[in-house]
Amino acid sequence: MSKSAKSTPPKNFEAAVSELEGLVAAMEAGNLTLEDSLAAYKRGMELTVLRPEAYALPESLLAEAKELTAIVTVSIRTARNNQEKKRKQT
Repeated sequence: MSKSAKSTPPKNFEAAVSELEGLVAAMEAGNLTLEDSLAAYKRGMELTVLRPEAYALPESLLAEAKELTAIVTVSIRTARNNQEKKRKQT
């Protein structure tokens, strides 16, 4: 995910929803690196708070964002635990 993509606001609500859905799909596929997962999560959070007065995300998308938070949290904990185990083995 490029820095310009992170800072570029969506053109409209539909663009924000489309981008958020793409991020959700990519994270659910489980093929992202930890770094890419974190970048996708951060971008998703940016999308949920952009110009709330202009458009509010549907409750279902907010629920997905919360679910992604849980997925990323588990992924980070798992990665840290795996790193800790590797350090202990050496």
